[in-house]
Amino acid sequence: VDLEVYAPSQEFLVNVIQPRNYDILLYEVELGADPDLFAYYHSSQASTAGLNLSNYANPLVDDLILGSRSSMDEVSRATKYETFLKRWVNDVPAIGIYQSSLVYYFNKNVRSFSEDDSLVYAIDRFVDVQYWAVNKDTKNRTP
Repeated sequence: VDLEVYAPSQEFLVNVIQPRNYDILLYEVELGADPDLFAYYHSSQASTAGLNLSNYANPLVDDLILGSRSSMDEVSRATKYETFLKRWVNDVPAIGIYQSSLVYYFNKNVRSFSEDDSLVYAIDRFVDVQYWAVNKDTKNRTP
């Protein structure tokens, strides 16, 4: 195995990514809370200008991606994403190595964010800072 490590730079983009000059590429792709898979897995993006770094091409997957992308119905989108994931796992165009998780501890007497909030990025824990509060109470008051 010949291992080459590159710093993120324009040179890396031009000499490795665009010409697809690799056999195996470990590359960070951040999908976010509501991933748009078009750029990463649609066959039209398997070019020097696209982000389909695995050169993945599957007509059924292309239709699923376009259908989920254009649908506003969450149930329909979830169904299409689930079907996409089954095909993706079967075809193995890439390997998902790591998905980070954020563990955020707080005192039960301090209300920092709602438990219903989803934290996609670490910085999201401050998204509703204007609503943070501390319960005030008088205890052990002496005369």
